[in-house]
Amino acid sequence: MSGAGAKRGFKRETIFVELINDNHLFRKNFETALYQLGIIEGNIISAEDVKSTCKSDVKVKVQAPSGQIHERGCSLKAAEANFNQLDRRWLSEWAEVLNMPQEIEDMIQSSLDRKIKNSRDVFILPEQEHTILSYLESKKDSIFRELFTKEDENLKVFVAYDEKNSEWYAANIDNIITTLKEEPFGRTNRGIVTIGNSLTLQRKGGDGNITRVPKDSPLHPSNHLQFKIKPLTIINAVRTVTIKPQ
Repeated sequence: MSGAGAKRGFKRETIFVELINDNHLFRKNFETALYQLGIIEGNIISAEDVKSTCKSDVKVKVQAPSGQIHERGCSLKAAEANFNQLDRRWLSEWAEVLNMPQEIEDMIQSSLDRKIKNSRDVFILPEQEHTILSYLESKKDSIFRELFTKEDENLKVFVAYDEKNSEWYAANIDNIITTLKEEPFGRTNRGIVTIGNSLTLQRKGGDGNITRVPKDSPLHPSNHLQFKIKPLTIINAVRTVTIKPQ
């Protein structure tokens, strides 16, 4: 995500928390949305920005009919151009999470190395396509869980904000993962991996002005693997509830 995009996302998280805590009607409409999506039963008490501590961006406290208090996490994506960073990390981290064979790790690393030398080069080469895509597809359950919830077992809600139309939408993350598991894995002419029409995997690039590490170094953050999501596309592919602020 660009610096402007990241700042926009942080701003929307703050606004979302304020709407839940200070706007009674928005909170009630959000409650109704989560009930309709099968995520909660009960009343939302409060919301908190927790982005720096876990995979969730926002957590809401819910009081069940029994009186028990529990939490539900929300992943929030604000979209202006319908593209948003979902995850970025080193290849070595993905290799550990997926128990990736050395052959696959070496192939992907060679793609990253090639882009370091020439950022205009393709990412995944045509001759690598079948091997890499077949492997990624075989690991799609683990990949999607890692992308959307990681170890945050309370993260159940995907919230998208449409900047153009000033609309909030909520979806069940389990429904999103189920839908994505049915989507085909592909490759563009530029070697970017596609998952349906809402997810992509590529070398991150950028970050040239925020680090002193030379851009041609493998340790430069532009050499992260980056998953990007189209929030407004994914919410049109699953059951979604609009959250009205008034």
